Amino acid sequence: MTSQDRQAGPPLPFRRVTEAGYADTAARTFAVDRGPGGVVRLSGPCPRCGAWISPPAVAETVRSRETTAHGHVTVVCDCDEPHPHRPANRTGCGAYWNLTIEEVRR
Repeated sequence: MTSQDRQAGPPLPFRRVTEAGYADTAARTFAVDRGPGGVVRLSGPCPRCGAWISPPAVAETVRSRETTAHGHVTVVCDCDEPHPHRPANRTGCGAYWNLTIEEVRR
C-alpha cells in the first residue's frame, strides 16, 4: 500500500518538517535490521506520508562491554512517492525525526 492509497486525497507536498509524534510512531512501527560493519537499517511506514521506507542509520555507540549502548540517529523519509515541490535531487516527503536505538552488549 502506498501513501497515496492510505491518504485518499492529493499527495502531501514536500516539506522539511518534524513533529513530536513522528518518533513515537516510528518507535512502535519500525523494524531494526543490524547488518555487517555496524550498519543499521530501519524499515517501516513514514509517520507523515505513510510510504514504506528503509533508511540506513549509523550503529550505536558502545559505552562499555557490560552496559546498554545508545545510538541516537536522525531518520529521514526516503520514499519514492510523488510529493509536489520536492527538489529534483531529493527523495521522501521531507519528514524527519530522531530515534534512540538501544542494545545490551555482554
